[in-house]
Amino acid sequence: MAIQTRHSMRVRAGSGGGGLDPCSDPSFTSGIFETDFPPGFLDVTMCARIREADELTTTRIIDANNDWAVDVHWQLSGILAPMICGLWNVRLILENLGPDGDDLALQNDEGLIQLDPAGNGSYDAHFSIPGGTVSVGTSGVPYEVDVVLSYLSNAVLNPNLPPTDPGHYVPGPMAGMVEFPLTLFFDEGIEIPD
Repeated sequence: MAIQTRHSMRVRAGSGGGGLDPCSDPSFTSGIFETDFPPGFLDVTMCARIREADELTTTRIIDANNDWAVDVHWQLSGILAPMICGLWNVRLILENLGPDGDDLALQNDEGLIQLDPAGNGSYDAHFSIPGGTVSVGTSGVPYEVDVVLSYLSNAVLNPNLPPTDPGHYVPGPMAGMVEFPLTLFFDEGIEIPD
């Protein structure tokens, strides 16, 4: 039986109490997560940050020739959290908004992430993107950059695909995303030494 209630949650990064919760770090951007469960049954906070590979602070202008990274964190809570099994599929979507470059869809470094019903409900994913992955013209290209998180059940949808492929599993009624502000990728032709 499907529950008719649709629940959407937005949490503002920086609004939580200190501790080790990345979503309370102002360098993270908050996200939204939707599920068919009513509030209190399953709640999810989600956040992410985009940064240069050798820095922990967020950036919106990235030299496309240098390595860069995205860190993602989400936390499940509620009475159903310890009962949910399956997998998380985390992707990074880059939509080209300029005349040069291509749209990209990247999988997180860890691949599909197994849910841990006996755990604390805390999950993390990372994207380590090598320089040169995003192609830009001489003037730079703005991109819409989004992290997309989707739930996959343990049920098999396509047994012909390997278990490491998200298409192997039946998707479930939970998904979330973090939408970053517009990000400019450019070619820093002249490097100033440190």
